[in-house]
Amino acid sequence: PFALALGASNLARTVSVVSGQDELCHPAIFSLLPEPVAAMVQRAQSDPEKLESEMAEFATADWLWHMIETMSGEQDRLIYASEDFAPAYRAALNAGFQQGAAGYARDTILAMAPWPFKLEDITCPIYLWYGLKDTSPVHSPDFGVSLSKRIKNAQLHHFEDDGSAILWTKADEILSKLV
Repeated sequence: PFALALGASNLARTVSVVSGQDELCHPAIFSLLPEPVAAMVQRAQSDPEKLESEMAEFATADWLWHMIETMSGEQDRLIYASEDFAPAYRAALNAGFQQGAAGYARDTILAMAPWPFKLEDITCPIYLWYGLKDTSPVHSPDFGVSLSKRIKNAQLHHFEDDGSAILWTKADEILSKLV
C-alpha cells in the first residue's frame, strides 16, 4: 500500500508492486482470505490500537523470519534459506527491528485497514508482479487480478513457475519497467 500511496499522491511517476499485498479489507479480497488473516483484518479495523500494541510486544526479527519460512512455498524457502541469500536477508530483518517492533506493528495495521486513497484514482503506470506459486496468506490472494481491475493504468504480470521471491529471481525484468 505504501508504494501505491506514492502513485496516488503523484509522488511517483511509475510504481512496481512485487508480491504485494492487496487491500485485504476490500470485500472482493476479504472473502478470499483464510480465517486467521480475515480475523486479523477485522481486528485492524475494530481495535487497531490494541492489535498494534500486541504486535509491538511480540514481533521480532526472528519471529518474522520464522513466519516467512513457515508461510513460504518450498521453492521460496530454498531461496530465502540459501547460504548466499539468508545472511543478507536476516541482517536486513535485524536492522529493521533494531529499534523495536513499533514500526512493523504500525505498518501492519496501516496495510490491513482501509487504505486512505482510492486505487481507482491512481493515474500513473502501475506494474503488478506475482509468482503464481506464492503461498503467503497476506499477499494478494488472487495474485493481483482485483488490483489490476481497480487501477486504470495497471499492467499485471504473472510468473507461472515462481513464488514470492520474484523480486530476487526476476529483478532485471521487474526493474527494467521502472526505467
